[in-house]
Amino acid sequence: MIKFIEETLKNGLKVLIHQDASTPLSALNLLYDVGSRDDPVEHTGMAHFFEHLMFTGTESTPDFDVPLYKASGDNNAFTNTDTTNYHITIPDVNLNVALWLEADRMSNLKLSQKQIDIQRKVVIEEFHETTLNQPYGTAWHYISKACYQSHPYHWPTIGLNTEQIASIGSLDVQEFYEKFYQPGNCILAISSPEDPMLVMDTVRSYFEPIPGRILNSRSKVQVLHKFATSRQVIQEDSVPSDQLYICFLVPGRKDDQFYAADLLTDILAEGTSSRLYRDLVKDRKIASSIDCYTTATIEEGLLIIEARPSEHSSLEELEHAIYSHIDQLCEQLTDQEELDKILVKMETSNAFTDTSILNKVINLSYYKLLDHPEWINEEIDYYKRSTPDEIKLMANKVFKDGPSFTLVYKKNEDII
Repeated sequence: MIKFIEETLKNGLKVLIHQDASTPLSALNLLYDVGSRDDPVEHTGMAHFFEHLMFTGTESTPDFDVPLYKASGDNNAFTNTDTTNYHITIPDVNLNVALWLEADRMSNLKLSQKQIDIQRKVVIEEFHETTLNQPYGTAWHYISKACYQSHPYHWPTIGLNTEQIASIGSLDVQEFYEKFYQPGNCILAISSPEDPMLVMDTVRSYFEPIPGRILNSRSKVQVLHKFATSRQVIQEDSVPSDQLYICFLVPGRKDDQFYAADLLTDILAEGTSSRLYRDLVKDRKIASSIDCYTTATIEEGLLIIEARPSEHSSLEELEHAIYSHIDQLCEQLTDQEELDKILVKMETSNAFTDTSILNKVINLSYYKLLDHPEWINEEIDYYKRSTPDEIKLMANKVFKDGPSFTLVYKKNEDII
């Protein structure tokens, strides 16, 4: 059981504190309620770009990393569709250093033209490394565009292209900072061996002086629930081998039906004993690799089956075999024993994850964003309530009643 206290400061900052006396370390995560879905349409990639800018320093601290490293701290950050997170692990005796640094850049970030230019080059180079020059690196450009035609999930987190990143100016980043990087748009979670009430007092001393501002509400744009018809895009590229992505719409992260949809991915391709791996990779050797996962976005997400045919099989044969398993899920009840094994494995994995203080603060802040911080202890119970009947109903809803999109990468000139 992960116990915690929580409080909302006068300026709107939401704070959650967990005591873990088993370690001399503290961890903290600041979740800003801003992701690539909040990018200006003319500057996609802005949220990710701004993640880099948050390390450029302030007037009092020109280099964020220097005082942190002197205090034996370690830090990193990540941006996704819905959120941007900044996390630090540090000896508890130096927790105040981490809090001071985070409070300072929340309110006093120095957005000089020189730093904007430097980080723009870094992000554009990252775009080339991870997208343009990476095999299958453009997959999310095709998937996002096809599956979210009228929604801010329409572009990947990295952005649509380097031209839009190159055109971001100093006024653009200043406006983005003032709009989203403020106490009322942030959740701070801390794990520390100290008394949580004393830690909360320290948090107040650093963060409560930061003025709160009126939040501009996020625009409400509905997901396009139908792709018109199920569609396929074939992309010829310099990839090591053919690859297949089959995408379906699933409920969003706050939806009670998310759990049954998520369990579909475990039944199909979680581990070597899963249906697709056991049959297509291990037994029949139709696939050289296969995976299935949900994007777990706050709004309606995607279930994606990602597969690569073996040397002696074709994409057509592989796709047919995958749909045979999908049909079986839709037509027959999942065996309770199979479901129980998956749930036990999931519970074990969650328990192992919760031993990390960093994982705890990242998860705690995210569950708070979902308005259910108690889910850090209780969410496994929602999975356990799923029945074979619900799994079958969800399989039909996702695979039969909903639209699909298929992306096919063909090696070089093998396109047919």
